[in-house]
This record gives sequence, structure tokens and C-alpha cells, in this order.
Amino acid sequence: DFERSLVEVICEHQHREVNEMQCVAVNSGTSALDVMLRACAESTPKTCPAGYCMQVLVPRVTFVATSHVVMAQGMDVVVVDVDEDTGLMDVDALSSTLQYCSDVLAVIAVDLGGRLVDSSALARVCRKHRIPLLIDAAHSVGARLPDEDVPMVAYSFHALKNITTCGEGGAVLTYEKSQAERVRELISHGHRGNDYVRFGFNYRLTAVQAVF
Repeated sequence: DFERSLVEVICEHQHREVNEMQCVAVNSGTSALDVMLRACAESTPKTCPAGYCMQVLVPRVTFVATSHVVMAQGMDVVVVDVDEDTGLMDVDALSSTLQYCSDVLAVIAVDLGGRLVDSSALARVCRKHRIPLLIDAAHSVGARLPDEDVPMVAYSFHALKNITTCGEGGAVLTYEKSQAERVRELISHGHRGNDYVRFGFNYRLTAVQAVF
């Protein structure tokens, strides 16, 4: 199927093992970001004082969808400065910004124009604060894969990307089977087996899109 074929092609290119890779296709890159963050929130139960919102850190340079999915889930966007040469999230800026933050759910770093963020360095900072690092990989399809530093990545198959599915499409990739199952339920109105077990959406990739 589309998901397995995508994983096989990417893993072959990256010389990575296919067996454990989980891929969930969705109808857009924005949908991929949305369910990736929702799955992260469900698997990382955190609370904050009444009257306050959870925070998600994003880079100053990114497409608006990265921030919009945070806002749509009732969380606060905290902007992190970027390296002036690359436009990518700056490691030192992330470290200093986190010193002034509380109730942080996650950091969403962004690969930009095919240039990859230093996920290892960013992850070291995130681990000190016990928060997950997620990657908006809309600009790095095939080059960015989840690993021990990055539990989930979000792809976009928009018409302007290097892989496209008839104009729109996306995917969430992870090595964590439980997260993949959670994402599959979220994109199909919470459907599991013969029941609907959670809140969800219709974010499924159509068969016509998958063909392309």
C-alpha cells in the first residue's frame, strides 16, 4: 500500500531498517502536524495551573501551519530565534528561551528548504527539560526520519514538495507503534475495530491521492 511503499523507498535511500518504521498517511501536511501534536499531548500527560495554557516552542521562521496547529489545540505558541545564516532553530536560543518557560508540552523544530535542523543538539536541550522534540519535515521529505532523538516527524506532500499526492497530502512517521495507532485513530474519527473510542477527525488520505 501507499504507506508501506513510501517507507520502503525512504528507508532504502537512507540505509535504514524498514521493519519497525510506522507511517500514517493523512490528507495534508497541516493534518500531519495537528495529529502529531495531539498524539504527543495524549502520551505526555501534563497539567498547568488554572488560567494558564500549555506551551509549544516553534522557530521564528516557518510556515504559519506550525503555529496554527498549536493555537487550534488551545496552547500557547512560544517563538524561538533562528540562526541568521540558516534560518533554522538556534540551539542556544532554545536553551535560553526554555529558562523562561513553564508548562512546556513540546518543541517543534522545522527543516527549511531541504536544510535539516541539528536534531541531536536540540534533543540534548529538550532532554534536560524532559520535553519531546518533534520535527516539521514538510521541507525534507525523505531526508528526515524519526530516531532516538525525534520520536515523530510530519511530512507534507503538497504540490510544491519533492513528493506529491495529487496536490495535497502528508504523513506522520514514527518508530513507536503505540503512537502510530493513536494517530490512526485520530485521523479516522477515533475509530478502532468496531467502535469509536476517542475524539478524532477525517484526516485520511484518499485513494486517488495515494495513486499519485
